Amino acid sequence: MSLKASHAGVATTSDIRVRCFRRQDSDEVRDLFWLAMAIGPGSPRRIALDAALVKPAAKAAYTLILLGLSATFMAQSRATKHFGAILSLSVAVIFLGYRYLLSRSFTDLFKRWLTEDLADISSYYHMHPAGDGTEDFVASGPRGFWVVESDLPDKSGTEIVGIIALGEI
Repeated sequence: MSLKASHAGVATTSDIRVRCFRRQDSDEVRDLFWLAMAIGPGSPRRIALDAALVKPAAKAAYTLILLGLSATFMAQSRATKHFGAILSLSVAVIFLGYRYLLSRSFTDLFKRWLTEDLADISSYYHMHPAGDGTEDFVASGPRGFWVVESDLPDKSGTEIVGIIALGEI
């Protein structure tokens, strides 16, 4: 199978292929998984964190922080200044704590997947060597794992750009 890839809307002559998993792919697969799911642009974690910034609760937090800061710096009474500072600080801590917990829920889930099915891919997906002297693993049942690779732009090799995994239903 060969498809033409395009980067940023510009067609390239790079081929994209689906091939059997090889044990030496393990680290690159795990790195790609972490990038795609946790830290890369468009990852579920980043999308959730970005979306949380514009939710009504976040807008209420921004308003309360600004009101607290206004009271802190513009109020005449010492008690109002203290109240404003405490309000701003409290809401900011709660807001940042929520973002931390949201981020942590994603990273904990992805770390669990990295230590379960992606820790030993060939065992988890019931793969066995394709034959003597080959590095390829093939599926031995309904489970399977393949990598999607693309030629590097300078044609010096290939890189893994995706995975196909069939696990338990």
